[in-house]
Amino acid sequence: MLLEFSKIATCRGRRYDGFMAIDQTKPQATGNATEPALKQEWLLPAILILGVAIRFIGIGRESLWFDELYNIWANKLPFGDMLREQIAAGHPPLYYLAVRAWYAFGTGEEWVRSFSAVAGIFTLVFVFLAGRDLFSRRIGLWAAAFAAVSPLLVWYSRANTFYAFMIALTALSFWLLIRASLQGGWGNWALYTIAASGVLFSYFYGAVLVGAGWLFFLLIGQRDRRAITPWLVSQAVLLGVTATTYIMSKSAITEAPSFRILSLGQLRFLLYDIIISPAVLIAGKADAAINYTGAQGFPVAHVMLFALAVLVLAAAAFFSKTIRDTLFNRKTVAIYCYVIPLVAGPMILQLIHGGTLSGRFYVWAAPAFLLLVAVIIAAMPRRIGFLAGVAALAALLVLSFWIVRDSSSGDSDWRSLMGTISEDQMDGDMLVSFPLHNGAIAADYYLPKAIPIAGGMPSLSEDAIYFLPPGNVWGGYISGYWAGSGATPPLAGAKLEDRFSADISGAKRLWVVTADDTFTRYPEVNNVLDAGWHKKQSWDYPPVTLILFDAKGSAANPAP
Repeated sequence: MLLEFSKIATCRGRRYDGFMAIDQTKPQATGNATEPALKQEWLLPAILILGVAIRFIGIGRESLWFDELYNIWANKLPFGDMLREQIAAGHPPLYYLAVRAWYAFGTGEEWVRSFSAVAGIFTLVFVFLAGRDLFSRRIGLWAAAFAAVSPLLVWYSRANTFYAFMIALTALSFWLLIRASLQGGWGNWALYTIAASGVLFSYFYGAVLVGAGWLFFLLIGQRDRRAITPWLVSQAVLLGVTATTYIMSKSAITEAPSFRILSLGQLRFLLYDIIISPAVLIAGKADAAINYTGAQGFPVAHVMLFALAVLVLAAAAFFSKTIRDTLFNRKTVAIYCYVIPLVAGPMILQLIHGGTLSGRFYVWAAPAFLLLVAVIIAAMPRRIGFLAGVAALAALLVLSFWIVRDSSSGDSDWRSLMGTISEDQMDGDMLVSFPLHNGAIAADYYLPKAIPIAGGMPSLSEDAIYFLPPGNVWGGYISGYWAGSGATPPLAGAKLEDRFSADISGAKRLWVVTADDTFTRYPEVNNVLDAGWHKKQSWDYPPVTLILFDAKGSAANPAP
C-alpha cells in the first residue's frame, strides 16, 4: 500500500514541481543542496514504523476520559438519535458514522483509540506526499518525520475523539489541493472536493478550509481557462456543502449560536493566541496544557519559546540568502496563506459565538505547518540543517514520550473510580455526580451493574446548578446541557436544597463524585448531606473526589 501511495502523485514517470514537469530520476534542488542519500527507500517505512510505535504502544494504559466515553455512549443510541445527538454536541456526523462501524467490532479501550491511531498514520503519509509534490522527496521526508513525533499529533492519535480523523482528512485535502493546483484537471479537483467535503462534514468550522484553499490556489495554481473552470465548479460544490452543514447546525443544536462583537480584551487574547500558535503546533498539548483564556492568564513559557524561534530564524535569514529566498518564495508564501486562516479562523468564530479559546480549535493546521518547518530545515546548509532537524526531532520525541506517559487530558481516572464503586456496590446505592453528565457517561461504560444517578451541572458563571426535570436521566446534549432547552433554570439557595433532597430521597447510600470546589461553592449541597447523611469514606481521583455517604439512621449507620 505504501508503494502505491508513493506512485499516486506521478504522471508517466514525471513529477510536477511548480509549473514544470521534472524528471524524478534526477536530483532536485532543495534550498542550496541537491537530493542526497536521504532518498533511500527505507527512510519512509522507518518514519512510519516510529509513528506506529509511539501511537500504539501503551495506548490503553490510561483510563478513557469524558470526550472518549461520550463518543462510545452516543454510538449506542439508535442511528437517527445518534445523528441528532452528535450535531447537537457541535460536531457534524461523518466521524461518528465512521467510528460506529469501527465500534461494531468492539468497544475496549485499546480498540476504540486505535481508530485515531490509524488516522494518525495516514496523516504521516499525506504530509509526506504533500511535501514531495510541492517541493521534493527530501522535504516530504522531513515533514513526515516531524509529524511522526509531533506531540500535538501524537496526543490526538491516542485519543478516542474526532480530532485525529479530522486532521487526517485535512492533510489529505491539502495534498490533493497541491496536486489540483499544480496539475489541474477535473479528476484532481474532484478528489480534492471529496476530501474537503469530508472535512466540512467533520468540523463545523470547516468552512475556513475552503477560504484557505482559495488563497493557496490563487498563489500557485494554474491560470489558464482549462484549469480555472474545474476549480470554479469545485468551489461551487464546496460552498453548497458548507451551506448544508450550517443548516444542519442551525436545525439540530439545542441552543442557537449567539453572535457578539468582540471586545478589546478579547481581541488582545485572540492576538496572543495567534502569536503563540506556532509553539502550540510544534510542541503543544492543546486540550490540557494549552487551554488559555483570559481567566487563566497567558502562557509566558510559550511566548518565550516562540520569540526564541523567531530570533533564530531571523538571524539565519539575515546571514543566508538561500533562507531568505525560501521564506519568501511563492510556494512558501502559499503555505503561510493556507495555515494562517486555519489558525485564526476557528478562534475568531469561536469568540463571536461566545466560546473560549483553546489550541484544539486549530490543530488541523499542524500538518501544513510542519511542512513549513521542513522547508526551512531543508533550506539550511546541508550539515547545519541536518543537525538542526535531528535536534528538533529528538526534542519533539522527548515531549511525545512525556505525553504518552501522562495522557489523561486532566480528566479523572474513571476506570479506577468506577472500579472502587463496583467493588462495594449494593442495592439501594445511588451515584451523585457534579457535573451530572461526567458521572453518567463514566458509569455507563465502566460499571458492570446499573446504578441510579442524580446530580446537576454547576453553572460556569454563577453559584447555581442546572438540573434536568425531576425523574430524567441525562440523555445527551440534545436533552439539556447547562442553559440548554431541556434543563431547568439555575437553582440556588432553598430551591437548590429542596431539589437535591428530593433527588436523593429513598437512597440508602450515596457515591458522590464532585470537584473539590463544589462543597465550597454550593453550601446548599453540604447542608443536605450534613442533615441526613454520614460521610463514611473518601478517595481522591484528581481532579475529582469520590465520597461514600450512609443515610443517618440506616442499618449501616444506626442513629446514636
